[in-house]
Amino acid sequence: MNMASWFRRLLPLVTWAAFLLGYQQVSDAAGDYAPLVGLGLVALSGRMWGAIGGLSAGIVGYFSVQVRAYGLGISAWQPLDLFAVDQSFAFVAYAGTGLVIGWFRKLERNLRHERAVSQRAMVDPLTGALVRSAFEERLRKELEQAAEGNGGLALLFVDLDRFKFVNDTYGHDIGDKLLTAVGKVLRDNVRTNDLVGRVGGDEFMVALPGVRDEDSAAEIARSLVRELSAPFTVEGRELQVSASIGVSLYPRDGTNAESLLHSADSAMYQVKQGGKNSFHFSTVEVRTRLSRRLELERKLRNALPENQLEVVYQPQVRLSDGGLVGFEALLRWRSPELGMVSPAEFVPVAEDAGLIASIGHWMLRESAMQQRAWQRLGYAPVRMAVNVSTLQFHQPSFFDTVKGALADSGVDPGLFEIEVTESVLVRDQELAVKTLRLLRRLGVRIALDDFGTGYSSLAYLQRLPIRTLKIDQSFVQGLVPHPLRASGHAGRATGSGLDADAVVFNSSSRLGVRPSAVFGNAPGAGPIVEAIAAMAHKLGKEIVAEGVESAFQRNFLRRLGVDLAQGYFFSRPMQPAQAEQLLRRVTMELKSARVDKERQERSNDEAASGVWRSLGGVREIPASRGLPEVAGAAMATSHVPVAYESADAEPDVKFNDLLLWE
Repeated sequence: MNMASWFRRLLPLVTWAAFLLGYQQVSDAAGDYAPLVGLGLVALSGRMWGAIGGLSAGIVGYFSVQVRAYGLGISAWQPLDLFAVDQSFAFVAYAGTGLVIGWFRKLERNLRHERAVSQRAMVDPLTGALVRSAFEERLRKELEQAAEGNGGLALLFVDLDRFKFVNDTYGHDIGDKLLTAVGKVLRDNVRTNDLVGRVGGDEFMVALPGVRDEDSAAEIARSLVRELSAPFTVEGRELQVSASIGVSLYPRDGTNAESLLHSADSAMYQVKQGGKNSFHFSTVEVRTRLSRRLELERKLRNALPENQLEVVYQPQVRLSDGGLVGFEALLRWRSPELGMVSPAEFVPVAEDAGLIASIGHWMLRESAMQQRAWQRLGYAPVRMAVNVSTLQFHQPSFFDTVKGALADSGVDPGLFEIEVTESVLVRDQELAVKTLRLLRRLGVRIALDDFGTGYSSLAYLQRLPIRTLKIDQSFVQGLVPHPLRASGHAGRATGSGLDADAVVFNSSSRLGVRPSAVFGNAPGAGPIVEAIAAMAHKLGKEIVAEGVESAFQRNFLRRLGVDLAQGYFFSRPMQPAQAEQLLRRVTMELKSARVDKERQERSNDEAASGVWRSLGGVREIPASRGLPEVAGAAMATSHVPVAYESADAEPDVKFNDLLLWE
């Protein structure tokens, strides 16, 4: 207890002592009213000591005054005089004053404490801004006043960019001090009657009563963006963040607190998508998009428990002979209310909502189990490729999930392929390398999906255990027929009518002619696809082309030496029953081809034996004679592939009758 506190506690005693010692002078000055001065001292005692202390001070003070007055001969007093009316009244006045003043003092303290607690509950102690509940309550009152006075109000939703990075890098203490500085900037850059609230970890709301037009709101929003993008100095460190601000106006974008908050939130989300560090006003389009996203998230949470998700399978075809190599498993969502929802729409929602891990886990197991079911039916073993989200890949349990799915299904890991995008390698390279190497040791194939559309790096292809490159469909769709250039240009013409620089000698182009010289170039797409194919061949990678939709694209890719392809030209994604029907047919064809091959081999053996017998015991055939004409022709034709001389020629491909399979 400090000195000031001791002084306050001893002050009533000192005052009483001075009063009693100087009672003669007080009596001379106040006359019969001298005892009333004691009531002031009783009130002081009650204020300083509380109700019990005040009551005690009143009783002791009454007797002390009476005894002092009797001792000085000012008045005659006997203890029995206490029962007199005037003395009883004086006693009650002394005791009651101390008790009442002490009780009021206690009530005052309680009220002050409750007010402080309420204030702390309304104001965020870290930033000095209102907490969410208090802000929304004050916002509703401001909206009521705006409605009564036909006024306006602007609401700003402020979200800090890169705050999570700062918090994770420097720790929560630095993050808290940064938030304190941000709160001060917000409060210093608005008017005194404006409201500033903190509604999330790094999210703030600013209400501007009386603002009706976009220009005024834009001026304040622009000022906040500028101030918050300036560097903050925290404990000697210069920290850089920025702000994305969404703005909604009353009554244009909503007539209550909830609708205005929703509109400002949707506008802020638009800023996030557009590059951050700016502000955007709410529009009908933005609100509709956010409403759709929120509806998707709400319904997607029930999609997996209610068996609304399904897997379809798109065949992957070997371009050299049209044979089926495997399937790519594709996720689909068939919602009872929304119908068929595109993966491009709901997968980002699943990632933001934290649902992608459970959905991805289910898809891995479902694909592996389907592969096992086909193998148990005796069908030809084919590969199964499964797309993996970046967030799912970086889950600590991802490798265990893949390993568990393969163990439960009993599928050969060599027939299972994980497809990742280049963003996986950029987000956390160390973790990505570790996970990919674990998958390689397990025997799982790794494919790099959408190659060429992201952060393409030759270092990744050299260092990482990637076996397959998938050419993105945006490049394949850019392959369209182009008129052949006229032959006979000076200094470039050849006898065949092709440019001299089109004639090359490598294994990737048939007859030593560049595919672009035969088929023509799709401006931009053709050279890129040729470059990707040439690089992949040099690195020993398998190449898969996505989105093949025409015979021209198929033939162009085949002449480049692309290994596999998939797309609507071969087949649409199939339901499991359709994929099983296709796999059954392929298995039967393989068995039939094996029987035909064995029959042909027996026929060739019998023909060779007959020729041998016709030679009448000749044990050695001169080298100049060679094999009999029939046997030699049979051996030669069995290894010559079918040649397609034109881009429009249609070979006898096994999938011709499965085009646009429904």
